[in-house]
Amino acid sequence: MKCFTCGRKIQNPYMLDGKVYGHECYKLALAQKYIHLQELKNDDWTKKCIAAIELFRNVEFKKSAWNQEFQKSVLTQWDKYHKLSGKQFEIILKNIDTMEYNYIYFNLLEDEEKKNAQARYITNWTKHNRLIEKYKNDNRLHEAIRIEHKTGIERRGRKYYIVEFIDIDEPERKFFDIVPSKSLEDLQNDEYIEIKNLIEVV
Repeated sequence: MKCFTCGRKIQNPYMLDGKVYGHECYKLALAQKYIHLQELKNDDWTKKCIAAIELFRNVEFKKSAWNQEFQKSVLTQWDKYHKLSGKQFEIILKNIDTMEYNYIYFNLLEDEEKKNAQARYITNWTKHNRLIEKYKNDNRLHEAIRIEHKTGIERRGRKYYIVEFIDIDEPERKFFDIVPSKSLEDLQNDEYIEIKNLIEVV
């Protein structure tokens, strides 16, 4: 599978308007698609709506006629006016992947403070919902980690890792965490911990 923009082979594709992109090209294509909305006063709300709508377009409602009609109505409204009500937004969020929504919203952000806050939210959400295993090789998670810990990485030369390990007393259970090099050393030196996989965030 190749990226529509650059032609490079990609392992984790991102879809937009029926085309396949790599991570960086997807961010650019999404930004260009909605460049005419970037100057709106309520820019943050617009970005949230864009993220929700792009996922909602691809949801298939095979059984619920109400959901099908709602989807058609909302997409028509958005394509014509680029507006959503708060209630429409809430309903959409209930029908899309929360993690994918957060990633798209994150990619649209330009304000450094908001991007840092969303990066922290993504890493904490990933940990809390035990999604590290699912997204451990995803460039979007790696980017969020890099931005959250930008100061430590750039100024202090710290490295961060996604680590999979087991407690030897519970070998059937797998644990995942995002840790700096010092915490990794502590895990490596713990006689009751066995590290099974290690991914450096670069």
